[in-house]
Amino acid sequence: YQHVKPGKGAAFVRAKIKSFLDGKVIEKTFHAGDKCEEPNLVEKTMQYLYHDGDTYQFMDIESYEQIALNDSQVGEASKWMLDGMQVQ
Repeated sequence: YQHVKPGKGAAFVRAKIKSFLDGKVIEKTFHAGDKCEEPNLVEKTMQYLYHDGDTYQFMDIESYEQIALNDSQVGEASKWMLDGMQVQ
């Protein structure tokens, strides 16, 4: 991020933000008093099933629903995941 204090006008923060959903990086400017929407996050226990190319397969241990995450979504955690392991 970059905090900018121009000679005229109010200070602002310019930040680069990476989307969790698609991995895209965007540049966003925030001014003093700006409000951000709070994300709706749900923590779930999932079982890591397997790695297939650039996707990681997980299963919800309550509903048995399967989801796939890509390399950028899993990140460094992939180094320590084992098949069958429960993750949050």
